[in-house]
Amino acid sequence: MLIKEKNLLKRITAFILSAVMIGCSSACSENTESSSVSSSKPSSSQESMSEKPDAVSQIEEKLKKTDYGGVVYIEINGEPYFTYAEGMLDNKTPITIETPMPIGSVSKQFCAASILLLQEQGKLSTADTLDKYFPEYEAAGKITLHNMLSMRSGIPEYNRSTATYDVPEEANISALKEDIFGSPTTAEPDTYFEYSNTNYFLLALIVQQVSGMNYVDFVDSSFWQPLNMTHTGSLEELPSSPEWAQGSAYEQLDKQPGLTKGAGDIISNAADMTIWLNSLREGRIISKESFEAMITDYSDGKQYGYAFRPGIAGGAAHAGENGIYTSFDYINTDKNITLFMTSNTESSTKTSSLFMDIAALL
Repeated sequence: MLIKEKNLLKRITAFILSAVMIGCSSACSENTESSSVSSSKPSSSQESMSEKPDAVSQIEEKLKKTDYGGVVYIEINGEPYFTYAEGMLDNKTPITIETPMPIGSVSKQFCAASILLLQEQGKLSTADTLDKYFPEYEAAGKITLHNMLSMRSGIPEYNRSTATYDVPEEANISALKEDIFGSPTTAEPDTYFEYSNTNYFLLALIVQQVSGMNYVDFVDSSFWQPLNMTHTGSLEELPSSPEWAQGSAYEQLDKQPGLTKGAGDIISNAADMTIWLNSLREGRIISKESFEAMITDYSDGKQYGYAFRPGIAGGAAHAGENGIYTSFDYINTDKNITLFMTSNTESSTKTSSLFMDIAALL
């Protein structure tokens, strides 16, 4: 089930979502039947789990009790510890560990890593002010890329109705920029935390400016291809993927070109997201120093770094929501644990609650 078919797809971010912020949504379909559940007890090398020898059975019980529909995948020390897949896609195809789904705001991690990679290459700095890239924005001179990455810029959430349907991406991007640059900021930069998708929308445009590449092409060539993340791609690819085209997943997503560029425009699966998390931890794709910047809390009490929420169950995590799709990823560098969850039926409230329960057990 390969998402990136290079000979079939053009890299233009043309099909978009209507909701990418961390939050709540209602479940949109019923679970049907289970496709697979498997688990393994910790080995002697998995010392981080020795204090909770029955964690697997407790996780299984929680999932069974809540009748969770979706995917749960846990690795410890780079080895599978627990896998779970239950439910159906809209075309009645059983969900498996390999099933890709939109990951919503978890997509922001790729945008943050892109900025940090360009910084490592000496092409920009997180200390740069926004007027270097958007001199037409009156407030830009006071706002740094660091402020935007850490959601401390004071740039408000853009007006989603500004983006329309069935128009070229660039038309919507131009309209969104006009709306953003014409709106007052909500606070002086770096004074307080305020979650705003606008930050990552603009950061993705900066990646394009600096790299000279389409944003998705940059992420693909910098991360997905080197890491062999073959089940990861952008939402534009949904209509061209045979598995997705057979169902109604694409119809469940809004199609406002450009709206969630950099903020919630990625689809992936459990295996690929685990590769991603481990690569960050190991310093294989960006430096360990850059990853440390991602998981540093810049808003005491708000727990936000660069597209990660530090201090969650001893690690760092982020949530995503795209219409009917919810997701969570989590990494604990001290215990070498990664956890990825995704669902096409469960509300973000239910997914979040289960995520916190499972992370606590780990």
